[in-house]
Amino acid sequence: MSKQETKLTVSGNLAAISHMFYLSKGNKIFLLKLSPIPDNPTPVHVICSLSSNLLTTTRDHCKTILLCPPLGQIISISHLKLVTLHKNTTSEVEVYQLTKHSTIQVSPHSTTPTSPPSPSPHLVSYRGIVTSSHPPSGCYTLDKTVFLATSLLCAVTNMPCLPLATTVTVHNAHLAKFRGRKWLVMCGASFVQLHEEIGDLHVHPSQDEMDRNLANPVINLVQELGGNWTCQEILLLLENYKTMEKCYPENIIIQKLLRVTFLNEEVKSSTSVRSLSREFLNHNNFCPLMAPAGHNAGVRPVHSLELLKEIIDNNISEAGVDDQPEEREIEFDVSGGLPLIIGIFGFDHNGRTVLKDQKTTLLIVGHFDNVEVGQFLEIQRLTVASELTCHSYIIVHKFRSLGSFEKIPPTLNTTNCTSSDVRVCQVIVKSCVRADSKGRQYFLMICDEEEEGKMILKIWDLKKYFLIKQNQKLVFSGVNSCFTKIESVESEEFVIRRHFGQVPWFELTRDTSIKISEVDLKNGAAVYNLTNVEDIPEEELVNIVGVVVSKSLEDGAKSLNSDIICDSVSKKIQLTLMDQLGHENTQYCFYLTLFYPLGLVPGSRVEVTSVIKTISKKRQTYFHSTTFTTLNYVAASDNSNRNNNNFSLSSLQCPSLLSSSVVELLVSLEKVLSLVVMVECGGCNSTVVGGRCS
Repeated sequence: MSKQETKLTVSGNLAAISHMFYLSKGNKIFLLKLSPIPDNPTPVHVICSLSSNLLTTTRDHCKTILLCPPLGQIISISHLKLVTLHKNTTSEVEVYQLTKHSTIQVSPHSTTPTSPPSPSPHLVSYRGIVTSSHPPSGCYTLDKTVFLATSLLCAVTNMPCLPLATTVTVHNAHLAKFRGRKWLVMCGASFVQLHEEIGDLHVHPSQDEMDRNLANPVINLVQELGGNWTCQEILLLLENYKTMEKCYPENIIIQKLLRVTFLNEEVKSSTSVRSLSREFLNHNNFCPLMAPAGHNAGVRPVHSLELLKEIIDNNISEAGVDDQPEEREIEFDVSGGLPLIIGIFGFDHNGRTVLKDQKTTLLIVGHFDNVEVGQFLEIQRLTVASELTCHSYIIVHKFRSLGSFEKIPPTLNTTNCTSSDVRVCQVIVKSCVRADSKGRQYFLMICDEEEEGKMILKIWDLKKYFLIKQNQKLVFSGVNSCFTKIESVESEEFVIRRHFGQVPWFELTRDTSIKISEVDLKNGAAVYNLTNVEDIPEEELVNIVGVVVSKSLEDGAKSLNSDIICDSVSKKIQLTLMDQLGHENTQYCFYLTLFYPLGLVPGSRVEVTSVIKTISKKRQTYFHSTTFTTLNYVAASDNSNRNNNNFSLSSLQCPSLLSSSVVELLVSLEKVLSLVVMVECGGCNSTVVGGRCS
């Protein structure tokens, strides 16, 4: 480049300024836009920096302009060179750049307009006082009414943290409306000016502030995934982050959960590289925040379990007090897309399955085979069942396991971790989850060990409870002995000897690992139905699958309330099952001693494990529970008792039913309103009135 080219001079009103962009290889620049003046009819852009190669006075002017931009005033800059940015692309543009001989002069006599011209008709400026602040995510409130999102500029520019009670002016931000509130969303063309003494301002945020931003899930995601973010998606992401921040403690978990909220691969793995300089120089063509008409947000809103509980409570507030469960659909506000419901799968103190986070625990019922305790579940379809004075719980019909998000352990030296004890056992039966006198939870398993033979094993680790099934082979391995013999057991567990005799008891040591082969994961126990009950063996532990007809408490409780559900004492339950709806001849009673069972909605299919078939003296067949009996929800029936306000008896008179030769209906009679008896004469078939033929 010739000397003549390096002595270019430009002048103009300062129309806009960018934050300092942090580029690759440690380069840091900021951009000025000078609007036309009579001597310079074309707007120009100038690349500035705080390089040590600049003149001292020029560096000082650059720092002052960056901290307190004289918007609207005339600026003259000399000794510039012309450079081309984004060469060989559709965004190629020529701009001016400072050289080591450049000088800057700000006209002291020009007046500052109240609102400098915006580089785009879609951008606005706003001055206000910071009334709330969340610097890690770049989320603020101005004047208690206007919300500000600086997330797209955090960690990649010198975007400062905005202290409370500070007066700021937001220049050239996007104005968006979200959830009925006004938001200012900043992009590469935006700038925030702090109205403080210039001596109190800093060009760059502190290292602590940078580290805090880099550790934030929102900042990480928007910077990692590049462009294609719209205002609605950024604000949805911030809303989801605030929701998850209250529910989960670790940023690494929140970031992984936020990824689940992305609906399409375009947002998940965007290949477009976001360019702050393009957004400043050619905002209308290169800023993605303004979504085109008809654009659907690529981020799903998240419903916390606390919000879900509120929705459930509001929907079933008018439920009856009948002891039979009632199942209802829940209406969601899906204006922002189908809500995402996520929680940690686990057990409550009574061994019932729950979905929980840091704040809320919800009872859930579902078919959770092959799910590890502690994993995150995404609930994709649910209904809500209520019973016992409106006590409610969730029936999960469809879900997706997201894993446990555990941190990867460091590489271990396998030479020092060789298992010295390996045991192989075949599972015969397992019990439900229970607690000892100290509240510690465990479950029992009767298994056949290759050396010890038949044994009862007590397992404290509940993580693989739903993976362990009958007839599977488990491989236990540990550095020390896998099993510890139990010399004395609790009194209630002596009942087991009635069916299995003097079986030795062992306890699984806590450092022992459990492995289930992929083949054995698919192996299940034999399950009987109630079609041919005579084929079910007597006085043996069997598993039965059937459809719920009804359930009741055997102890004659006159008043049922929600305390029964929370009670830690086993209840005597009479459960009636049939093979299929309408097959009354397959109805049989199950006498169970369990914690109050949930999910027994009439019409639902359930599995009762480890029960014993018995035939009474009157040749009536029934089943009773054992120590190892569990009651598992399998699936909802199409005819299950879901509340539907549009249902009526007239809906049964549809053509498809009337055209059938036979229609089977199961109807229960609850109350007789009136009864009319008519008598006909046996000779003339006329009605008998007053003792005579009519």
